[in-house]
Amino acid sequence: MEAPHATTFTVENSFVFVPDDASGPSYSGHSQTHISDRFIDVPGVLQFENTIIAKGDDGSVLRVHEVARALIAEDGTLTIVFDRARCESG
Repeated sequence: MEAPHATTFTVENSFVFVPDDASGPSYSGHSQTHISDRFIDVPGVLQFENTIIAKGDDGSVLRVHEVARALIAEDGTLTIVFDRARCESG
């Protein structure tokens, strides 16, 4: 990869989840994924952030937030620096 270089983009989606077991709640929600990379030097940095919020027809809410960062070496080797996810329900 040639330095310097930077890219960023965001993807947003809506979804519906209906369980096979009709006794469970159905959920509808929104997800947003943001990905950025920066190659000012080698190694380059790749960052991923994902947020999901789903509301159940029973009034419940599910939230998932994940952040990950990786280093990309000149030979293309990817090393995960950290990957943290947090899940909440209510």
